[in-house]
Amino acid sequence: MTIELNPWLIAYVLIFLFTTTTETAVALLNIRHLRESSTDVLKLFSGYIGTSELQESRLYNADLGRFGIVEHIADNILFIFLLLTGVFQWYSAKLLGLNPILGGLVFFGGIGFLFFLFGLPLGYYECFVIEEKYGFNTRTRKLWTTDTLKSLVLGAILGCALLLAILLLIRYGGSTWWLWGWGIFLAFQILIVLIYPTLIAPIFNKFTPLEDDELKAKIKHLLELYGITLRNVYQMDASKRSTHSNAYFTGLGKTKRIVLFDSLLKNHDEEEILAILAHEAGHYRGRHLYKQLALLAGVSFVFFLLASRLISWGPLFQVFGFTKGSPPYVGLFILAILWKPAGFFISPLISSLSRKYEKEADLFAMKAMGSGHAPARALKKMARDNLANLSPHPLYVWLHHSHPPLAERIAALEEGGKS
Repeated sequence: MTIELNPWLIAYVLIFLFTTTTETAVALLNIRHLRESSTDVLKLFSGYIGTSELQESRLYNADLGRFGIVEHIADNILFIFLLLTGVFQWYSAKLLGLNPILGGLVFFGGIGFLFFLFGLPLGYYECFVIEEKYGFNTRTRKLWTTDTLKSLVLGAILGCALLLAILLLIRYGGSTWWLWGWGIFLAFQILIVLIYPTLIAPIFNKFTPLEDDELKAKIKHLLELYGITLRNVYQMDASKRSTHSNAYFTGLGKTKRIVLFDSLLKNHDEEEILAILAHEAGHYRGRHLYKQLALLAGVSFVFFLLASRLISWGPLFQVFGFTKGSPPYVGLFILAILWKPAGFFISPLISSLSRKYEKEADLFAMKAMGSGHAPARALKKMARDNLANLSPHPLYVWLHHSHPPLAERIAALEEGGKS
């Protein structure tokens, strides 16, 4: 099936190529910046990261960067190939005899499964070549396979549930279906946040109450000073899969909990762990999760409003080579197609807000700990243990980074710690 090029489709392809080329160029610039970045940054990490560690960090991040470029380009080539050769359109035509709701589930499920299969060798390479090369991977091939299958099944169940609700609303919800759909989408996102700590995360990892009672008491005391009460603090068997270390605050209401990687507990002292958790508490006190949900609500409102106007608009279907009378789920797919390059222009705003929240959380941690020394030490150790990119290129930070550069964060903490 061949697709007839038209001015609007050509414009879309040109925008798509522009975003892909720009992202690739910025990624290459970031890799080059790794080689050219000054060793002056080592002064900030004195005693934690030396010349050899910096060189290994550069090699690791260069390998990750090149892999990311290949993955991004390969994914985009597959997508644009399927679009311009008419595979998507052929697939939708084959499903026209099905009930529109069942057809929508099969249509999106088939495309999702195709891209899942396409990504398998790339995911395998990242885990067992790059991560293993630098000593991070501890996952067996059996565990990787199990995790992959679990992710597939879980994604299919959750994705089908949400898509089914939207398709039913389109079919039976009348002209206001999009408003109800928007509400269900938001409720679904909140539900995921609520059930993630107790139902989803345990599918992959084992969570047990923190074994160090003294540390647990200090954590609870620190959090209670700022009005944060927790039923328990958990440690996770992260080292079963990777030596990377981290901690996070998750959940809402009664499901909220703090989780510490077992690798973090092994590599950090008590004061550093408290500083890391103070940073996470800063996110909670700053209501950053609620603000992110509010942003998601605004963006998704626009998406559903556009969907209500466009999912049955024949000319739009014809622009992308679909038949004019295609089912509404094809309209949803076309909106997803349009959203793909649109994300390039939206992501810098989202990344900028995220970096702002991280700075606020760092400031909170500094105040909670009485100085910036312990938070800075914790960041230095995490940078060393994770071979982090200490000073990424500013353009790459602007486009992708949810956190400010480590050198910038540590300098701000140490300056605050001296005041």
